Amino acid sequence: MGVGFRLPHMQYVLPKRLLEKYPLDLVPLPEHPDKPDKLPSLAWNNWKFIMRYKDTKDINLIGQRPYYKLPANWTKVWRRHYLAAVTQVDRQLGFVLEALAGSKFANNTIVSFTSDHGFTLGENQEWGKWSNFETALKVPLIIKDLRRSKNTEIVDSPVELIDVFPTLVEMAGLKKMPKCLTKDEIVCTEGKSLLNRPFEEEPLAFSQYTNHRGNIMGYSVRSRDFRYTEWVGFNATSCTPDFENVQDRELYDHRRDPDEYENVVDSVDYAEHASKLAKALRNKMQKLVVREIMAKSSFKRTSY
Repeated sequence: MGVGFRLPHMQYVLPKRLLEKYPLDLVPLPEHPDKPDKLPSLAWNNWKFIMRYKDTKDINLIGQRPYYKLPANWTKVWRRHYLAAVTQVDRQLGFVLEALAGSKFANNTIVSFTSDHGFTLGENQEWGKWSNFETALKVPLIIKDLRRSKNTEIVDSPVELIDVFPTLVEMAGLKKMPKCLTKDEIVCTEGKSLLNRPFEEEPLAFSQYTNHRGNIMGYSVRSRDFRYTEWVGFNATSCTPDFENVQDRELYDHRRDPDEYENVVDSVDYAEHASKLAKALRNKMQKLVVREIMAKSSFKRTSY
C-alpha cells in the first residue's frame, strides 16, 4: 500500500493551531542567509516562484537581479509555515500508523518512509528544491520491519532512493531483482539493496539538476565527507553529458562546512578529493548513458 502526503509541498494552507506552535519571533533564521562568494552562477537557482503567491507577490526583494534575497521577516514567515506543514504531515502519519497497529497486519508489515526531495529554506540565499545543494537533495529514509525485533540501527552513510525498491523486495523475501546490464532484462534495478551492505566501504550517492538553460547540467556526487558538483555541457536531444565541456565546479567539505557555504574546489589542499570524486562522477554517468541507450533499444524493460 502506498500513502502519500502533499505537504510540506506548497501551498501552505494550514490550520491556525499548527502555526501557533511556532511563534514567529522564535523561528530561527538560516545560519548562512547570504549567497556564498564562490558560488558558481550556474549553480544559482532563480527562486522567484515565491512571488507567484498572492500574499507575497508584492514583497520588495533585496538585491539585484538575479541574486534576489527575501527580507528577514518574510524568511521567518516561510520557515514558520514549512515547520507547521511538517508537523501536519507528522500528525497524519500518526493516524496511518495507529490504524496499522490496530489491524491484523500490525506484525506482518514493512514500513518505509521517505520523500522525493528536500527543500532549501533561505540557506545560502536560496529557496526551493531546484538545486544540487544538500538541503534540496537530502531526504528522510526510515525503514521498519514490524515482523522483527525492536532493535534499531542508524546509518549515517549516503544512500540513494533507487536503493529503496530492491531493499523492500529483499526484505519481503521476493526474488532479487536483476541489475540493468543488458537490454534483455524486462524488470531490473539500478539500485542496491541496503541489507547486509558493508557500510565501511566508501558510499556514494549521485544526483543531477539542470540550471534551466537547457544546454547545461549539474551532476553531483555525495560521499561521507564531501559533495562534489560539475556543471557541464548537455545534449538535450540525446540526454547525454559532455564532460569535456566543464563550465564550473563545486566542492564542499561536510566535516567543517555542513551548510555548503564555502566552495573549496580551487584549493590545492582539496585537489586530491576533487579529482577522486570527479572520476567517480564520470564513471557513474558513463554507465548510465550506456544503459539509457540499451533501454531505448528495448521497449520491454521497466527499471526501478
